[in-house]
Amino acid sequence: VNSALCELVGYPEEQLLAIDFQTLTHPDDLRRDLDSILELVAGKRLNYQTEKRYLHKLGHVVHILLSTSLIRDDLGKPLYFVSQIKDITQRKEAEERTQASLLEKEVLLKEIHHRVKNNLQIVSTLLDLQSGYTQDPQALEMFAESRGRVKSMALIHERLYRSQDLARINFAEYIRQLADDLYNTYKVSQSEIILKVDVDVPPLPIDIAIPCGLLLNELISNCLKHAFQDCRKGTIEVQLGADDNGNFLRVRDDGQGFPKNLDFRHSPSFGMQLVLTLTDQLHGQIELKNQQGTEFTVRFPGRRS
Repeated sequence: VNSALCELVGYPEEQLLAIDFQTLTHPDDLRRDLDSILELVAGKRLNYQTEKRYLHKLGHVVHILLSTSLIRDDLGKPLYFVSQIKDITQRKEAEERTQASLLEKEVLLKEIHHRVKNNLQIVSTLLDLQSGYTQDPQALEMFAESRGRVKSMALIHERLYRSQDLARINFAEYIRQLADDLYNTYKVSQSEIILKVDVDVPPLPIDIAIPCGLLLNELISNCLKHAFQDCRKGTIEVQLGADDNGNFLRVRDDGQGFPKNLDFRHSPSFGMQLVLTLTDQLHGQIELKNQQGTEFTVRFPGRRS
C-alpha cells in the first residue's frame, strides 16, 4: 500500500496491511468484485475495471474506480494482484446531485402538465356553460367544436402527465382516446363508422404532438360531420408514419367525398382554415385526394426548425 491509499480509507499502513480488501469493500459491491477476481485467477480475463465503494475507517463511504491486474510467474502461477485506485467520490456525489435535480425538474414538469390540463378543462367547462345561453344551432355547433379543440390539447397534456417520458407522447393511444371523445360529441357509433388507426413512428415531441392533435381533431370531425350524411356506415382510416419524403399524417374516409366545386385552400370554413394554419405551423404541405371518399395527407419534417 502507499500513503495515498492510507489517506483514502483512513487506516495507517500497518493496520491496512493486516486486513484484506473484503473488509474495506462495501457489502453490496463485494460479490461482483469477488466474481471478477475469480475470473482473473481462472484466466478468463487479463484485468478488470469497476466502480465500487470502500468503507472509510470512520464509517463513511468512499467511491473509487478500481483497475486490477494479476501478475503470474514464468509457469503461469498467480503471484499477486496490482490495483490502481482512484477516488471518484466528488464525481459520484455530483452525479447524485444532478440526478436529484433532474428528478425534481421531472416532478415539476408533471405538475405543470397537470395544471395546464386542468386549466384547459376549465376553459372547456366555461364554453359548455356559455353554450347554455343560446339556442342558435350554428352557435351551439361552434361552441361544441371549440370544446373539442380545447379537449384535444388537454388530452396531450394529460398523456404527458401520465407518461414516463415527459418530452414525447404515444400517439396511437392518443388518437384512440381523441376519436372516442369525437364519436361521443357527434353521437356516432363506432360499430357503424369504423375507425382504423395505423401509427408507425416513435413517440412525438410536444411541439409536433399539439399541432398534429389539433389537425386530427379537425379532420376526424369533418369526417364525422360531413362524410356519411347519406349513409351512417363507413370507415375512417388514420395513418401517422414516415417514408422517403418525411413524416406524414393521413386521414381517409370512404364517404361521399369533398365537394368538387370547393377549393379547400380557400374554404370559408374556420376548421379548414385552421387545418391550413396548423400545416404551416408544422412547416408541412397538405394535399387532397377526392376519389371514393376524401383523403387529406399532411407531410412535415420530424421537428420544427
